[in-house]
Amino acid sequence: MINNQLSDEEKQIFAYHESGHVVFIYLLGYSCKKVYLNDEEGGMTESNTDKTEIYYFIKSNYKIFKWRLALIGLAGHCVEQYYKNPDKKFDINTWYSFDQGQLQINIGRKHGIENVNIFLPYYLNTYCSTIIKTLEYSHIWESIERIANQLLQKENNTLEQNEIEFYLNESGLFNYIKSEDSRKFYEMINSLPC
Repeated sequence: MINNQLSDEEKQIFAYHESGHVVFIYLLGYSCKKVYLNDEEGGMTESNTDKTEIYYFIKSNYKIFKWRLALIGLAGHCVEQYYKNPDKKFDINTWYSFDQGQLQINIGRKHGIENVNIFLPYYLNTYCSTIIKTLEYSHIWESIERIANQLLQKENNTLEQNEIEFYLNESGLFNYIKSEDSRKFYEMINSLPC
């Protein structure tokens, strides 16, 4: 269980951040082993993709891997900003900046530097803007809210794969992914440069 080092507000922010990773992992065809909150890292999302699979995927189709990894990695930060700005009016350039070849995410965490721009050195603004647009799709945002709220309600602030998939199914995400309605989302995502 999370101790008193994290405030309730921080827990909520971390829960939304991790839920962004979770939902994008599923939207891009992967699955999650576990998602949890803790004092050391704030939170962590573990996917089910093993290192061997990643290695062969990188060798066979590096561009697609780079594109998917960047979306999943940036989704947490974008969801966090979307959650923290209820009017949804903000400039992406105000919450990231380049510093010595690394992407600085201004989120007030112990680990503020992420090497995301190694994967997408020229397209960060485009990717972040696209992720923010996708959050306007009700099925996606409702799924993120559902996971975040369940994560906060659990005594140990942990959701295992079966729980994650139960709540995503309950929120309608899996039906959305299979439906014609998701076509706009996938067209937008597939048009991103890499």
